[in-house]
Amino acid sequence: MHAGAEFIEGKAYCPGMPQTLKEASRDLHNQRIDEETYRDRLMHRVQFKLHPKGKPDSKGRVRMMCPAVGASPTVTCPLREMPEGAAANKPRPRVAHTPCSRCGGPLVAR
Repeated sequence: MHAGAEFIEGKAYCPGMPQTLKEASRDLHNQRIDEETYRDRLMHRVQFKLHPKGKPDSKGRVRMMCPAVGASPTVTCPLREMPEGAAANKPRPRVAHTPCSRCGGPLVAR
């Protein structure tokens, strides 16, 4: 975990993503789910992926932002208000708030 983000298979995700989505590849490898369920979980996992906040800096680093913020949020979160202008009636998965043990809340949502 870095600054509240969870890295899964090389990508940064919201720490409030459901555990079933976090463990999709492990579940497939251990034959707990079938290929169709695996593809479905990966499709839903995308909604929890952090979004780039801008272009890379001179060292190639990219700041990331919570998927519940910006002009097109992909999830809703109890720590964030829905951004003004975002389609309020669009169905989005809701992030489960699980406080960070160090700070009391995920840094991603701050």
